[in-house]
Amino acid sequence: MAAFRVGDIIDMRGYFLQLHFIRGQSPAELERRIGFRPGRLSQGWYLFFMTRLPRPDDYAMHGYTHFSGGMVQGHLKHTTPPPVQEQLLIKDQGWSAADVRRFKERQIATQFSISGHQRLAKVIPVIDHSAIETYPPGSGIPQWKGLNPLPFKVKAALGPGQPYLGDFL
Repeated sequence: MAAFRVGDIIDMRGYFLQLHFIRGQSPAELERRIGFRPGRLSQGWYLFFMTRLPRPDDYAMHGYTHFSGGMVQGHLKHTTPPPVQEQLLIKDQGWSAADVRRFKERQIATQFSISGHQRLAKVIPVIDHSAIETYPPGSGIPQWKGLNPLPFKVKAALGPGQPYLGDFL
């Protein structure tokens, strides 16, 4: 994996979380919370801060980290993946696509931030993702998946065993 430089802005897809679930946690605790295999952060990790709020079409709600890949039964256990949170709301709860969009608009306005403790952030291990990577269930913190490239600033490059203790800005 290429090294990232603090301050660089990089457009990325994939999972993001809120900073207050990350700040002050040891890498081993982050692995447990996020659902990385033990040792995935052992060589260090990068912390990214989202630089603008996502729009409803930019992301999908993926429930909590104890749902690997946002799927209740886990993303690696099925040839045809089970539905993720948004699909379950439509299928099981009778929501319309418009209901989901309104919910996401409210979520963006009240739960997401690009500063402070609710700041949207991303953890990237120094150890590259392997083709056989497994993701055990995490401890159940909220997660969302960026579907479209979203701008993230490299906030910190953290070494082995190092938690992020910095600011929320």
